[in-house]
Amino acid sequence: MVSSKQDVPTLNRGTLASLLHQEFGISERDASGIVNTYFEDICASLEMGNSVQIKNFGVFSLVSKNIQAQAHETSEKREASDKKSTETSAAKRVKFVPSKKLLDRIAKYVGPGIEG
Repeated sequence: MVSSKQDVPTLNRGTLASLLHQEFGISERDASGIVNTYFEDICASLEMGNSVQIKNFGVFSLVSKNIQAQAHETSEKREASDKKSTETSAAKRVKFVPSKKLLDRIAKYVGPGIEG
């Protein structure tokens, strides 16, 4: 288990697999497979439009977000008008909403002001 920032500066798939290997004594190959399968299942669920709720951690979901994309202007368009043309399109983004329990736990270490 990760106990301090000095133990694991950045938590990634490799360090998660290493932690599983150390904590449960499974092979590094099996641990890596478990971690990869876990994240692939999360990605697959999001690709299907489902949200992913991890109890006491948070919820991953897809949200639509309008994006203002500036249209490419040619020199003729610039001469014809000083206004910039824009177009609006919808894009999907992954949103993470941490659970209250996670926010409370983090607040113990970094102080108040943590928002979801």
